[in-house]
Amino acid sequence: MESRQLWTNLLVKRLIIDLKSYQEDSIALHSYTLSQFEPLIASAQTILSKCTVLEASKDDDDMKKIVDNSYLPEIIRCHVCNESVASYHTFKDHLQSKHGIFFNAEPKLASIVSPQIPPTNPAHVSFLEPNCIRPTTENLSKSTKNFLSKDPDRVARNHMAMGDLIRNDSKNRHHLSQLQNILIEHFPSVVCYQFGSRSLGTASITSDIDVFVDLEGTFYGREGKHDVSTPQEAVQVVKSILENTSLWVIEVASPKARVPLLKVVHLDTGMKCDLTFTDGLGYCNTKLLEYLVSLQPTCRALICYLKQWNIDSCLTSYTIALMVVFFYQCHGLLPSVEFLQRYPYCVKNIDCWNVGFATPPLSELGMIQCMEPVSDLARNFFHFYSNQTEGFSWDTDIVCPYMGRLGITKKIFKDPNLTEMPHEMVRYRYYMTKHEMETDYLKLFAYDRPFVVQDPIDLSHNVAKGIAAVKAAKFIRYFYLSALYLSA
Repeated sequence: MESRQLWTNLLVKRLIIDLKSYQEDSIALHSYTLSQFEPLIASAQTILSKCTVLEASKDDDDMKKIVDNSYLPEIIRCHVCNESVASYHTFKDHLQSKHGIFFNAEPKLASIVSPQIPPTNPAHVSFLEPNCIRPTTENLSKSTKNFLSKDPDRVARNHMAMGDLIRNDSKNRHHLSQLQNILIEHFPSVVCYQFGSRSLGTASITSDIDVFVDLEGTFYGREGKHDVSTPQEAVQVVKSILENTSLWVIEVASPKARVPLLKVVHLDTGMKCDLTFTDGLGYCNTKLLEYLVSLQPTCRALICYLKQWNIDSCLTSYTIALMVVFFYQCHGLLPSVEFLQRYPYCVKNIDCWNVGFATPPLSELGMIQCMEPVSDLARNFFHFYSNQTEGFSWDTDIVCPYMGRLGITKKIFKDPNLTEMPHEMVRYRYYMTKHEMETDYLKLFAYDRPFVVQDPIDLSHNVAKGIAAVKAAKFIRYFYLSALYLSA
């Protein structure tokens, strides 16, 4: 009871302070804020009409001292994943980037409207049609121009050298070993698998270690395994275990994310690790990328260059890698994932997705090694994704490394009967049959976003679904201007 009353007192104190902050004679309030006052006042009146006021006691003095010496932090906590953020705008960005929840344009007291680009309400835009991503006239930032003025080949070489050092750093194995040794007392069959940019050789010094923690033999999926912990439960269990050690500190626990995640920091080294518990898909995706970049080493060089170009760091390393792979595929320099999975001995399932693939050399694929410098590759990459060609368009098309060709459109996935879907995507059809009545949007393919970059194995996953329309327009503009800058 005392805890509840303390919480109520702190809320009332916080509300009084907040209301006193409105000092203007004419106070502007959102209509939504005003609508919240009515139930607040009604609830307060109900409590006052029903309450019995107790006589003053020592408890009142104790409560006053506690309230006077405490405060409610200005923290917003996400209802979906429980992650905390500090501001209104940060929370909007969080909802868009993490959970695909988009917002209408905010009302402005005054605005300057560009005559070339009339304002559009994003709620009325379908991100499936031509010209659905409204263009912007924004110019390259000074920092981007400075970056583009550097020698792309040297930038890529330096980043790859750093990536190689990080990939071969013994600390990676040491951290995995320490983590596994702690968990093995509670889960005797636990195995930790590193994946991501540190394994691919595209990491920077600040890159986290991505780790799949296989607690109970779920590497190849969870179908039919009803006696194992759910990924959400695993997050909480491992969080509790690591909190009782002197080696790790918990940074963020996100049990309700699409892929439940635990972010931890190694106390001795400061190394950050992202722990996942669902299955081995991330590890298998990295193995696929390792094979593809081994076929075309310039592919890794281009990824390294683009990671440093990446405006506002909005595209994940994985998204950039898939965009580069698709760019190479569309130019006949890499095979489609579908082709690599045609080999009958290459079927390895994680639930309904095939993570197996053949590893033929370029000669067997009938392809030649790309020897173009990074400067040319980057220019052509930017041009390819700038909506300026007759080929790929972000408005209507998806980046589809599975098929490895142009012509896979968003509308194909809108049709509930999947009439125009390539027959090779039989596993996606099967997945949708199983999820025909699915209400959890996190389990469905987000094909109706400004940017659609399809995972090459889990075909129900758009890895770029968090890119908002405004940010997508900025990227397309920067692709175009960066291509021009490198052509000058």
